[in-house]
Amino acid sequence: MKREGDRITVTRWVMNELPAPFHKQMGGFADGLKVDRWQVTQFGPPCFVKLDVGSAPAGAGARQGDRSKGMTMFNLNAITPETEKTAHYFFAQAYDFKLNEPWISHMLKTQVHSIFLEDMAILKAQQQNMDLGPSAVVGLGQDKAWMAMRSIVQRLIADEQSQARAA
Repeated sequence: MKREGDRITVTRWVMNELPAPFHKQMGGFADGLKVDRWQVTQFGPPCFVKLDVGSAPAGAGARQGDRSKGMTMFNLNAITPETEKTAHYFFAQAYDFKLNEPWISHMLKTQVHSIFLEDMAILKAQQQNMDLGPSAVVGLGQDKAWMAMRSIVQRLIADEQSQARAA
């Protein structure tokens, strides 16, 4: 995890491994071809989470910035509060490969929508857990970025409320 002010970036690389099934299908990677796979998640307050996800043939230079031989997908999530316990969840998906093949767009739309429905079930379960009180929320090592994002947003809310009271 890298933090610069209120911006957080989490980067994960899986090097020289077989592609994930979804990446294999979308990227058209040959059977047995190993890839370098990345996922870069960036948080920018108050509500934006950007994902940069993809695969390229192992050793093709993706980690150094040359992704021209691979496939990349970008996702933007904008989560805006509605009430204390509900939010509007907006997202957009883009990609930079096989742009002239309409089936890719359809498949991405279907799969991303399905993934977000799964996420919604988890978010609802998290809210139920949070409703049990602060002691019910346990931060694990892999939750470090999430905990930092939450603390940034809480601080921004407190600052906004303090300024409103002062005015």
